[in-house]
Amino acid sequence: MTPDEALVALAARANLGVLPGLERMWAATELLGDPQRTAPVIHVAGTNGKTTVSRIVARVLEEQGLQTALYTSPHLTDVYERIEIGGVPISPQAFADSMQLVLAVSDELERRALGRLTYFELGTCAAFVAAADAAVDVSVLEVGLGGRYDATNVADADVAVLTNVSVDHVAYLGTDVADICDEKAGIVKATSRVVTGIEDAGLLAILERRCDEVGASPPVCLGADVDLDNVRIAHGGVAADLRTPRASYEDLYVPLLGRHQAVNLALAVAAVEEFFARACGDDLLRAALHEVTSPGRLEVMRRRPTVVLDGAHNPDGAQVLAEAVRENFRFDRLIWVVGILGDKDAEGIVAALAPFASHVVATAAGEGFHDPALLAGLVRGQGLDAETAVGPEEALGRALEIASSGDLVLVAGSLYLVGALRPMLARDRPGWTDAPPG
Repeated sequence: MTPDEALVALAARANLGVLPGLERMWAATELLGDPQRTAPVIHVAGTNGKTTVSRIVARVLEEQGLQTALYTSPHLTDVYERIEIGGVPISPQAFADSMQLVLAVSDELERRALGRLTYFELGTCAAFVAAADAAVDVSVLEVGLGGRYDATNVADADVAVLTNVSVDHVAYLGTDVADICDEKAGIVKATSRVVTGIEDAGLLAILERRCDEVGASPPVCLGADVDLDNVRIAHGGVAADLRTPRASYEDLYVPLLGRHQAVNLALAVAAVEEFFARACGDDLLRAALHEVTSPGRLEVMRRRPTVVLDGAHNPDGAQVLAEAVRENFRFDRLIWVVGILGDKDAEGIVAALAPFASHVVATAAGEGFHDPALLAGLVRGQGLDAETAVGPEEALGRALEIASSGDLVLVAGSLYLVGALRPMLARDRPGWTDAPPG
């Protein structure tokens, strides 16, 4: 199978959407020889921050000398980004080889009347196969949606990380935060050591109950067992002092913008420590953190005007983004390019970000997005100027027309919107060195 053939076959499953249950995944992985069991697993769930936590964990593990597989979603530019082996995206041919095997298994499931594997299930199985073929030492898996019934949950977590819980994916998870927490806690198994950023007593009790039910160790909790102190904006990132149950670290720095990244850093370090059952070597940890990236998360793509991409796609994420923009950038006006998927809380996202904007350009990055006219109406309801544009490129072009050199153009509301514009912006910045904000 060629890479192009693999991509076509994968794309053909996109219209299956999300199908509940793990029956297909259990059957598929059994036919594949249970590749998800060939290496220990660090499993990361949560409403926000799980991609960044996963990327930090993988980078620290690599620096510790382990061959690591990293599986994240969604991708920004191409599907190969979802599977990294040894810190490098999977090659197109290696992806095609894994997908050929998984597609054959999917055909067998159809013959057994179990149904076809969905887009995400195919990709997850391909990630398991690729990691097994590479004989990695550890796999870092980001949950796609929820936890208990997510395709990744056929793997048993040696370390389970639950970053936080808020309302998102309401069509599948509902709006009750306690129920959402219970769903996400489903990644905790008897084998798991647990790390969490949850601080709400009621939600923490749900996670603790899950640990008791399956026989997992009590969770290592931010604010109780893991302390952050002296969190501060540093040049091009964030720095903090960190205390975990196993060590204390002063002046840790990660080149990611926003105070919230200190929390992601803390959870990632605690997760790696739980995996090794020891502290991280100080020099190795600092070297690893210096190399961390998280594309599409407060990512600066241009100067004069400054253009920033961020995948915030729920009200909590938008609120964190608004605060990070305020703290990390100096600008005359903010022009917001927004596109939001139809199953997201557009009103909540607009309420969080619109007060910081001088002008908004609303668009859609494909089918399934909110009508740009609806988004513009929500913005005008906040007393701000808004207009619509046909497609992401037109929207960005219009924002750049409006912007002066001292302004900030913020693209936010959906990772798919960010993914649509990031390649174009990257091509337009020859010699770019990812300089920190001034």
